[in-house]
Amino acid sequence: MNGSIEVELATRILIPRPDGATDVKFLASGRLRCTPNAATNLRNALDAALKMLEQPDANLAAIAAFEVELAVPVMFLHRSSGSATLD
Repeated sequence: MNGSIEVELATRILIPRPDGATDVKFLASGRLRCTPNAATNLRNALDAALKMLEQPDANLAAIAAFEVELAVPVMFLHRSSGSATLD
């Protein structure tokens, strides 16, 4: 592997049998091979996503502020006339 990191994601499948029992099987559903630096970036991104989930009220406030920003009229400068209008 020469210094690379491998991550394998598995899927658990439950298979019912005619006698009422259940067989459990695991299948590889994804594989990721990356450099140690890329693995660190992935871990940091996952940590940041988890922190966002821990603070739902702050996220809602940020979304509301963004929506208010979008509602503000924007001035466009029309090239042909050189005048500014609110659109």
